[in-house]
Amino acid sequence: MQQGTYPSPNWSFWRQVPTWTVFEAVALSLNIDPKKLDTHPSHGRAGIAVQHIPPPEFHARLELALRCVGATLQATNAEAVELRNAEPKVTPLAFVTWAKGLNWPMPGILYDLGAAADDHSSSRTGLPGRPGKSKHLIEDEFRRRMDHGETLPSLADEADALLAWLIKTHPQAPRPTSKTIENNIRNDHQKWKASGQLN
Repeated sequence: MQQGTYPSPNWSFWRQVPTWTVFEAVALSLNIDPKKLDTHPSHGRAGIAVQHIPPPEFHARLELALRCVGATLQATNAEAVELRNAEPKVTPLAFVTWAKGLNWPMPGILYDLGAAADDHSSSRTGLPGRPGKSKHLIEDEFRRRMDHGETLPSLADEADALLAWLIKTHPQAPRPTSKTIENNIRNDHQKWKASGQLN
């Protein structure tokens, strides 16, 4: 086994993989092919050549990442991880966002993958998960309506009005349901009503 020189990942392969194990993500953050490290889970299978010992920085990053899973690093299989039935898996966006927050040096292509995933995520409607472009548009318009005294007393009516506004002003944006909009603005709408700013 070797240490000191590590093969680069096949990025044309890894950029197509929707989720990575934390082991894989950490290796990729160091521009190392995860499949070439001697502690990769696949090395228990026939035909996988064990070639490289992970560098100390890999172990330090891996330990920190594993300790953060479920707290500041979101896993896609959180329930299975909690039951200790599976190794944590993360999306490129979740991992890159988390690692950037720690100022980890990473290959440029990894930043690009995270940005591409973020762009894709921005087309979501605002359903549970990462807030989407439509959600931000609606929230901004809702705040504007409150500031200008245009908010409707009924939560359902306000949600319908916001949806109609979205369809008219941003016809290409993904459309959430009125119910989703209600859920997103409910707390702020209640605060607005409690403040006595009703028309």
